Amino acid sequence: MALSPCQRSKLESMFTTFYDINRDGKIEWADFTEFIEKISAVNGWGETHEKRTSGLSTLKTIWEGLIKYADENFDNEVSHDEWFKMWDDVMKEATSKDKFPQWLNDYMNFMFDVTDTSGDGIVDEGEYVKAFQQYGVSDAKCKEAFQKFTNNGALKLDKKAFENLWHQYFTSSDENCLANHLFPRA
Repeated sequence: MALSPCQRSKLESMFTTFYDINRDGKIEWADFTEFIEKISAVNGWGETHEKRTSGLSTLKTIWEGLIKYADENFDNEVSHDEWFKMWDDVMKEATSKDKFPQWLNDYMNFMFDVTDTSGDGIVDEGEYVKAFQQYGVSDAKCKEAFQKFTNNGALKLDKKAFENLWHQYFTSSDENCLANHLFPRA
């Protein structure tokens, strides 16, 4: 099963906005460390803050899973070609959430946790905007995306809703799927 144009477009956006943080055309460990530095600075997490050290440890696990799954030439980075090849393979099996690679499920949990800064189990618009601005997405685009995928606030973004949107984002080929807005484009 080849990726649809809709899926390819979303995955390109994921690569350039949410993984290749330093915008050098490849995903490498430095992108993950740069992200934890940004999110730590915004949230006031010092070098030894529990959320920073825990987040860094989680990102290391995610990185190791991604490299194992996608780095075909063993150069310790993921190129565009490797990224799309990996997703072609993932989509052959991704009929349910439990068929996603473990590193992707870990990343989903990490993203929910760092976005839910209040720790109340619900991501509100303010938390969402604050988190996704760290990826270079404008305030306006973040707010617009949040309103779209929550159906103008009708959907409460708890962990279960986030999981469902996450899975739909990657698997849906429907250009009108609300989950397509979960990750706003920079």
